[in-house]
Amino acid sequence: MASRAGSKISKPTARELKDSKLPCPSSSNSEDMVDNIVRKIFASNALNLNVTPPLPPPEKFTAGCNYPQWELQARAYIRRFPKEEQGVALPGLLTRDAADRAFQANVFDGDDLEATFAQLRELLDTSLHPVEYQTQFHTARQEMGETTEAYAYRVRQLVAKAFPRDTSEGQERRALERFASVL
Repeated sequence: MASRAGSKISKPTARELKDSKLPCPSSSNSEDMVDNIVRKIFASNALNLNVTPPLPPPEKFTAGCNYPQWELQARAYIRRFPKEEQGVALPGLLTRDAADRAFQANVFDGDDLEATFAQLRELLDTSLHPVEYQTQFHTARQEMGETTEAYAYRVRQLVAKAFPRDTSEGQERRALERFASVL
């Protein structure tokens, strides 16, 4: 067997590569090529970067509940979804009865989320009878994690709905009495 030491193939030098006619992509061409590939991947949504929202969903809306509070929580939750999935996720945040009413009123037929919330507000933000608000007022307790200011605000809102004929001073007195009784 012959020795291969004498038939060693040498690597070309940088000058030889530069002068040669071999196709060698320049750094700017390779960067453009990588940019194009990345754009195509994002455009095709092959990576599916849409993830489930990390926020827990709000409690399902029940007729007679605090609609403005629910809407605020629902909007924050829905914004986490991609635009094309927002309309699909919203009905899942309603109880069966509330969803039935909304579907009967064709609330979810449009693509405009603002219009959908406006229709839901008109349909579901109905007042209860003052007696029902009085029951809520008398059973109101500060929730775990609820700030004192938030609880005081909630009590004032309940007083205004439970005793609409009272003067503002009378409503304030009732709210203070209720607030002081649970401390």
